[in-house]
Amino acid sequence: MSRWSPSLVILCAFFVGLVLAGAATFLAVDQPWTGLRLVDDGDAAPAREPGVRIAAVARNGPAAAAGVAQGMRLVAIEAGGRREEVLPGDLIEESDMLPGFPAIIAFQDRQTRLAAILAADWVELHLVDPEGEPIRLWIAPADSRPILDLPLLFWVQIMTGVGAMLIGGWVLGLRRDGSGPLMFFLSAPTLAVSAFSAAVYGTRELAIDGMLFRELSALNHLGAIGFGAAMISLFLVYPKRLVSNLVPVAVGIAVAVLWVLDTLRLTPGPGYGGYYATLIEMILIVTLIGVQWRKNRHDPTARAALRWLGLSIVLGAGAFTMAMMVPLTLGTEPLLSQGMAFGFFLLIYIGLALGVRRYRLFELDEWAFKVMFYTLGAMLLLAMDGVLIWLIGLDQAPSLGLSLIVVGFGYLPLREILWRRMVLRRPIADHELFRQVIEVAFTARPAERAERWRQLIRTVFDPLSLEPARGEVSVARADADGVMLLLPPTADAPALEVRYPWRGRGLFGPAHLQLAREMTQLMRHADEGRAAYERGATEERRRIARDLHDDVGARLLTGLHKADLGETRSLIRSALADIRTIAAGLARGSMPLGRVIADLRHETSGRLEAAGLALDWPLDDGAHDELPLDYAVYRNLFGALREIISNVIRHAAATTVRIEIRVEDGSLYLSVADDGIGLVAAAAADADGRADADGERPSGGLGLGNLARRVGDLGGRIAFPEQPRGTRVDLELPLEGTARPGPAPVG
Repeated sequence: MSRWSPSLVILCAFFVGLVLAGAATFLAVDQPWTGLRLVDDGDAAPAREPGVRIAAVARNGPAAAAGVAQGMRLVAIEAGGRREEVLPGDLIEESDMLPGFPAIIAFQDRQTRLAAILAADWVELHLVDPEGEPIRLWIAPADSRPILDLPLLFWVQIMTGVGAMLIGGWVLGLRRDGSGPLMFFLSAPTLAVSAFSAAVYGTRELAIDGMLFRELSALNHLGAIGFGAAMISLFLVYPKRLVSNLVPVAVGIAVAVLWVLDTLRLTPGPGYGGYYATLIEMILIVTLIGVQWRKNRHDPTARAALRWLGLSIVLGAGAFTMAMMVPLTLGTEPLLSQGMAFGFFLLIYIGLALGVRRYRLFELDEWAFKVMFYTLGAMLLLAMDGVLIWLIGLDQAPSLGLSLIVVGFGYLPLREILWRRMVLRRPIADHELFRQVIEVAFTARPAERAERWRQLIRTVFDPLSLEPARGEVSVARADADGVMLLLPPTADAPALEVRYPWRGRGLFGPAHLQLAREMTQLMRHADEGRAAYERGATEERRRIARDLHDDVGARLLTGLHKADLGETRSLIRSALADIRTIAAGLARGSMPLGRVIADLRHETSGRLEAAGLALDWPLDDGAHDELPLDYAVYRNLFGALREIISNVIRHAAATTVRIEIRVEDGSLYLSVADDGIGLVAAAAADADGRADADGERPSGGLGLGNLARRVGDLGGRIAFPEQPRGTRVDLELPLEGTARPGPAPVG
């Protein structure tokens, strides 16, 4: 049973209760029926009036057909030469009311003789009318008693037993890991057996077979003392364990021995296995509640649960004991009919249901009601299904066709909807699951991402309980016999305990465990992708910020300190060109090589023309014009070429600049050559000029540091090949992948 879902346990307990109730109902109706309701007037009847009074006559019963009327008195019955007088004692509800075993044996023997007469085809009734005149009428008792003729007392006891089984199974289905819920559940079948057996013989019309009466009475005793034993065992272990597991077992064995002795009539009297034992058990229950109250004096939660559960049991079982057992012990009449007194036991189970919500009895929470709700919904659906099929089966051919139309167009679609909502577990489609995982992974805020992951778990498994796990969880795994699924920390959410999937209607199996592992793995990959994306975005933002600060900001700051208006305008134009390049990178991300070359040629020719230098930039074949360049590549390419052209204009004393760009073997090659004074001479002249102006010699010149940084960011190389005249700078920039950032190697 550990692998059963909570709903399945509840359904099984309820089904067992229905089977027992069905057996009791069958025994109650499988008796000869006359259609008479007999009552004992007791002290109100004159002593001279014999027999028992007829309180009611069933309208369609055999007695009504024979002319029997309400108000007559039934004195005797006769059939086949056998006659038995009808005595008020024949109507007693419980044979335990009789003094001693001999009286009980005599009573059950009379029940056997009366039942045998009523089983005859024709029975002669000896009656006395209200005027005192004797009447003799013949009736033909029916073979069975109509189920609708069973009195209210019968159904009260049936409802008590079935309700106990339903709520007992509810507790056991949700809490199979403790002794307390088990002991509480054991009280349910014992109560059901006691109630069902008493319902049969306690609501008989006049008599049933004496042997059947004895067997049902023995079952009633077993259920009564078994219920008390279960409650004693409950308070021995709940809320705090007072004894070892052997003590409740010993209690059960002692009760079984007592029942055997009572059934074999080896005890001093019927009360020792009946009302005496029940009264003693009730005293022990109250005593144990007091002991538990003292033991849990420092635990307010346990005391609250104990207060409610103990109060329910004391009121329910205690009221039954006071109404039935105490009067029998004192030798007086019970205060209530046994059938009505059984209704007190419903207080225990109704009290438990009410206490779950407020006091979390047996650690059940509000979600426990959802299990019961959906289980009862499934029961109702199946009941509707069975009733409809039964009704259709009774229809004639024309009605059957109409019924099929109604069912096909009305009931079946509704049934399918209800079945899917209450019973089926609807797994989410793979494409939808993938989409939701990605949405969770790319949620911006961590708290929102964690909440969306929890919501996805609720969507997939529809659990009753979703809480942070108490320990470390490294990989998804099932626990508690499939009741709980443990998920590792995922999507900024802590490790989770997922309990009672599909609102308690199922357990976690291998397929669900595999799904959970695939979900966490997919989420892990999506998280890694998101993290890589965020790292890339952060790096791009860092590069753009550096470009704005180092290039645009530096040029504008330099322009503020230039006295020459022409130089200021030149710096502003360069800053604007940098801004356009950065904006293009933000808007498009990548740019075709052909456009990059066109923009570089346009900008460079304008700068050289303004400085009086000629540009030699031969056109290529355009084979790579559509090759996309990432922002980082073309931004640094722009900056590097601007830096080189600035050096040529300022320091080279050249007249012509030759530029070539080509793509080979996954790299972009840029070559810039001038016909000036050369790199060494230009650096020396620049250093001398700055030393004269500033009074100190700079640590570097010609902007080569910035140039090396730009190329190094892309994992490229810088080379300064020797040539007869002027300076040549060769750059190599990889187009796929980058080396470790750093200064570009110079070769």
